[in-house]
Amino acid sequence: MNIVTHHQCGCGIEHRIQKDVFKSKDPNKKEFEQYKVKLGDRYTPVMDEYHAMAAAMDENNNGIISSDEILPPVSKIGHAEVDQPDFTFSFKHKLAGWSNPWADHYPSAAQIHQNMDKLSEQHPGLIHKTVLGTSAEGRPLIAYRVGKGQEGEKPGVLVVGGQHAREWAGNGAVTEAVEKLLDGYGKDPEMTEKVDGLEMWFVPMANPDGYEYSRNADPDWRKNRSHHDGYEGVGTDLNRNYRADYRFHGDVPKRVNDDAGASDDPNKLTFRGPHALSERESQTLTNFMDTRPNLKGVLDVHGFGRMILWPGVEDKDRDAKYRAVADKINAALDDHKYTPLAIPELYPTTGDMSAYGEKLGLLSMGLEIGTSFQPHPDKIDDITNRGSNAIIAYLDQVAEDNLPPEQLANIV
Repeated sequence: MNIVTHHQCGCGIEHRIQKDVFKSKDPNKKEFEQYKVKLGDRYTPVMDEYHAMAAAMDENNNGIISSDEILPPVSKIGHAEVDQPDFTFSFKHKLAGWSNPWADHYPSAAQIHQNMDKLSEQHPGLIHKTVLGTSAEGRPLIAYRVGKGQEGEKPGVLVVGGQHAREWAGNGAVTEAVEKLLDGYGKDPEMTEKVDGLEMWFVPMANPDGYEYSRNADPDWRKNRSHHDGYEGVGTDLNRNYRADYRFHGDVPKRVNDDAGASDDPNKLTFRGPHALSERESQTLTNFMDTRPNLKGVLDVHGFGRMILWPGVEDKDRDAKYRAVADKINAALDDHKYTPLAIPELYPTTGDMSAYGEKLGLLSMGLEIGTSFQPHPDKIDDITNRGSNAIIAYLDQVAEDNLPPEQLANIV
């Protein structure tokens, strides 16, 4: 079996979800009838479906799953920076079958769009709403175009947030970038030049169904909420469902013991779907990219790890270009720099959006903001502020590559 270890995996916990792999090797270890986790001042039972996982995690053999048993007190998992207390807080709630109480500090999918609609009212003529399609459960998939003039007239760029349901802070960075662009228009020359010169599209919530399920049911939920005939699981990992490099050569469909880059098991977090573009959400974003010839770049915003990512490319000049852009993004982040990496340097992936964007010839990159899937409420503002600054620095690069010099006086 191809096992993703915590050293290879960007989130560091997927290997523990593989219940058939993560088992104790101690034959004398006592197994408890009921395992518990401590939530606040109370010890709460672990759900039956996670009993085997809890038994394996219980290293001190006391029946209580501690934070250190979920994830050791480290500051990094491979290349990804991690906040162990925040990370394990969420996972304990998963084990107990509880929602994460910090959800109250994050907007719902509907509130995200409501907040964007308010920006439209405050800045008429600068932001334009388009419903691109609907999700598996019928929620709207909405894009907001920031810029002046008619659609298709200027170099375009797409910024996407929220493809992975449990990564709650990413959408906040996307919406905050929009706020900074609009609030700075007519006051800040750099913001004004981007709004005047580019056609900037923002999709702050690309997976509303999964996001709501993660907020209200399972904090660790990553996929969307689709169902497919012949597959018993729920949901597909949207960022493993795109056409580019959908499956590695030699990885047989529906066979799970040869999986690499994604899974053919519908119960796994990285299930790639029954076929490429099987999902309404990935279809919608692909159609968007395919039908806009003026599009020059796509940025996919995730959380966590503090990383700047780009697709693996064989052309050395192209790789050097991506590394140079990553350096410019880091220059906008002050003291907390992100780790720049080609995605294959992080872990093997298939079917992700950045690879498809590169196939289209776009400046196709990703951000991993923050240090946990659901940062403590006290950390949200700092994380989304830094994330939005990184997004704007990326937009600067798209402008530099595609606008004439006379329009770049305040950007470069």
